[in-house]
Amino acid sequence: MDGYIQKTVEASPAATAIIGEIQGMEATAIETGQRTNPTLQADVTSVRNNSGREVEVEFEQPLRGSDFGVRKNYAAAIRAAKNGEQKAKLLDLSHDAARAYTDLWLAQEKISLLDRIADNAQRQIKTVKEAVAQGMADTGDAKILVTEVNELHLQKHKLKAEHRILLNTFSRLAGIPAEDYVLTAPPVRQ
Repeated sequence: MDGYIQKTVEASPAATAIIGEIQGMEATAIETGQRTNPTLQADVTSVRNNSGREVEVEFEQPLRGSDFGVRKNYAAAIRAAKNGEQKAKLLDLSHDAARAYTDLWLAQEKISLLDRIADNAQRQIKTVKEAVAQGMADTGDAKILVTEVNELHLQKHKLKAEHRILLNTFSRLAGIPAEDYVLTAPPVRQ
C-alpha cells in the first residue's frame, strides 16, 4: 500500500495536475509582482530641402497605484499560500490512494471468502442429496441449500462487478494499467 500511495503522489496524472496548478500559482505570483512592460515609439521624419532627419523617441512606463507595494505583497501572499495548498492537495491525493487500495483489497478478500463459502456449500449439497436419497433428509432442505448456493454465486458476481469498478478507480488514480492485482492487507495504523 505504501508503494502504491508513493507512486500515486509522485507520478500520477492527479499529482501532475496538482503540481501544474501550483506552478500556475507561482506564475501568477511572478506576473503580479512585475511591472507592466514599457512601450517605445520612434518616429523618423526627413526634410527634403535640408536633407536632414528628425528622430522623435517616446518611452512610456505605465504605472498603477498598486505598483507601490500592494502587488508585491499580493505576490508574496500567493507564494506563501501555494506551499500549504500543494501539501493539502497531495495529502488529499494520498488519502484517496489509501482509500482506493483499501477498497480494492477488501473487495478482493470478500470475493475470496465467498469462493470458499460457495465451495463448502457445494460439498454440503452433495451430502444433503445423499441424505435425501437415503430418506434421512427432506427434499425441501436440498432445494433450499441449492437456492442459497445460487444466491452466493449471485453475490459473487455482484462483488466481481464492484471489484472491476474499484480496480478502474485504483489504476486511474495512480496512472497504472488496470490488471488483476493481488493486494496485501493494508497496514493497521493507530
